Amino acid sequence: MPFLLQPKPGDILERYCFFHDELVGVFMVITPRVPDRRDLVGVWCLYNSHIDHQFSAFKGLVSGRHAHLHRVNLVDKDDARNMNKAHYYLIR
Repeated sequence: MPFLLQPKPGDILERYCFFHDELVGVFMVITPRVPDRRDLVGVWCLYNSHIDHQFSAFKGLVSGRHAHLHRVNLVDKDDARNMNKAHYYLIR
């Protein structure tokens, strides 16, 4: 069972590409859970390198915009490796 990260409001979440250890997104957590969708975390986008990527879930997401992250995707590097995921997160 993977360990899901539990960010709190005010935390900074960094999203990395697992295959290159490249920073691809930075988000500030607004709410740990959206009241009507307990599986989502509300964040502000601070940086998104995938703005022009055709198949990215974050395509077009510019800095300063609100977004949601699925809690099921908030895994650290070790769990991303074990689950064969393309991205992992760090809480700063």
